[in-house]
Amino acid sequence: MSPLRQKAFKSVLSLVLALFVLGPVIADDNQQQYVERFEKSVAVPANGSVSLHNIAGDIEIVTWGRGEVRIEAMKVSRAATVEQARENADLVTIEVTAEGNGVDITTEYPKGRHRNLNVAVEYKLTVPEPASVETGSVSGNIRLTGLRGNARLNSVSGTVQADQVGGELKANSVSGDVRASEISQEASCESVSGDVEIRGVGGETRAKSVSGDVTVEQSDGPVSVESMSGDVKVIEAGAAGLDIDASTFSGNIKSDFNLRQGGGDHDKHMRGAVNGGGKALKARSFSGTVSLSRK
Repeated sequence: MSPLRQKAFKSVLSLVLALFVLGPVIADDNQQQYVERFEKSVAVPANGSVSLHNIAGDIEIVTWGRGEVRIEAMKVSRAATVEQARENADLVTIEVTAEGNGVDITTEYPKGRHRNLNVAVEYKLTVPEPASVETGSVSGNIRLTGLRGNARLNSVSGTVQADQVGGELKANSVSGDVRASEISQEASCESVSGDVEIRGVGGETRAKSVSGDVTVEQSDGPVSVESMSGDVKVIEAGAAGLDIDASTFSGNIKSDFNLRQGGGDHDKHMRGAVNGGGKALKARSFSGTVSLSRK
């Protein structure tokens, strides 16, 4: 593992630890706000890698045709006085490391007793279109648009959205929705307590939620969809060749495809080939409805 990737991996671990070290960023009408802007451009090969690890604050990632990363950040600090808010903001730094073909950006909070440090950092990154991107955030939304490389997007508490990704996508949220569209290769999206929606994938699609609904529409490759306590919906072209395997434990199965269900008074399992068979379609829900629809 390269030093840059080692640092990125350690940063991911620090995000989880930060949940127990830092207090949440809370807007209070009685508090004063201090805002500080940060801007920097760093050269990177067009097909290089960019990683960003943040604690609190939204992340937006867009692309351009230049061989550099444009970093625009805004530190938002709140405290009883403006002076205290500025002092708190000074304790939070943005570290940028360029090594080999990659750039690593990390929000560094001070170690020690700073539980009430109320500072968020909002980012906008502009990266080369062919680059690969990795992000991690504890509290904040992540949105990425127009990337031709691979993307790995992770948030503990926030919505994750990716549109128009030319490479493989892996997107995860613990407490938030995950949405993806126009993914050229594989897509893997998961949430613990949010909904998952994936539309338009050129390769294999994997979607999973523990307590949210899951929807997959128009995937050219195999589909695997699962929810523990939410509904599952898969939308396929009417002429698609499919090998369907769908089941639910305490919910229902609804299908536009002419397949026999498991039989009995409570049909909980459907399996068979549609239009001569073809790509695998696996749909599971423990206590929700499984819907298979024609487009």
